[in-house]
Amino acid sequence: MGNKIIRVTQNENDLFTLTWVINNICNNRCSYCVPDLNSGIGYHYTWENAEKFLDKLFELHPKVNCSISGGEPSLSPFLPYLVKKFNDSGNTIGVTSNGTKTIEYWEDISKYLYYLCFSYHPEYPVKEFKEKVIASSFNTFVTVRVMMLPSMWDTCVEVYNSFYDIPTICVEPVRILDFGGENREAHIYSEDQLAWFRDKETMSGHNARSVQHLMEKRESMEVDSFYEFEDTNILMKSEANPVNFVNSGLTNFKGYKCEIGLKSLFVHYNGRIKKGNCMVGGWIGDIEDLENIQWPTDSVTCTDSICHCASDIAINKWAPNYDEYISGGVYSDSYLRLLK
Repeated sequence: MGNKIIRVTQNENDLFTLTWVINNICNNRCSYCVPDLNSGIGYHYTWENAEKFLDKLFELHPKVNCSISGGEPSLSPFLPYLVKKFNDSGNTIGVTSNGTKTIEYWEDISKYLYYLCFSYHPEYPVKEFKEKVIASSFNTFVTVRVMMLPSMWDTCVEVYNSFYDIPTICVEPVRILDFGGENREAHIYSEDQLAWFRDKETMSGHNARSVQHLMEKRESMEVDSFYEFEDTNILMKSEANPVNFVNSGLTNFKGYKCEIGLKSLFVHYNGRIKKGNCMVGGWIGDIEDLENIQWPTDSVTCTDSICHCASDIAINKWAPNYDEYISGGVYSDSYLRLLK
């Protein structure tokens, strides 16, 4: 892997990414989670206004891929309607869930999803978790994201290993970052644990799985990006995993130009809208006030020292000195042709 990412380019430039934290209600109270995401008491906008927002978004952008999270999104009563609206309109949608619903629920809803990500939280193991993962994998791309809690490390590694050899399922070890949860030590890892992350990063098998039975669904929309590094290395598609980039400290894009807002939006659980998962560019509107949304028209300059979300990482962005790499002649002719 190269030593610094200098440019990220979406494979399908017309693709627009919507990230939606659909609620702040959850059946778990994980110690590393921000209480704001699991202590909600209700819903903050109506399905009617959410539909109007989506209709406007589909009007502005021909190809939209949506990533749904929470809270726990399956606790939202309008999640099935949202999923089917994307599917029926020819757009794509994926969901990240702790898997709390029944096997039958996931078997049904997974038919309409572009991907389904099950997050494993060691403090709150879910009944029949593995059965739900396997059942869903026949219908869509399934990833298991194991939250690697340092204090329950052996359990997390055991769960990670239990999915590693299943050929149709991706599994990712997730390094917990400091988001201000009640457990102030949840993001502090030993040297041996950090070394384990580095070893797993080089083992591309955990994110490159056999999904031949789903190739028609994959071809419906290209949601991948490729990553250019300072040493002229390029990682594309299954070789590039944003989770690995975060684990390895490669997502400091401060000073980069980034097309969040132009290629993406983020909807908060309270209905407010911003350009990306980060706060760069600030709030631009509210689902409940469609007429006054300030739709972005230009790229932003990143002001954060870490890009933590896979959706944001994959949006077009480039280093401030990117042109120097090109004009300096360090790239081969074949490489330059790839960039065009």
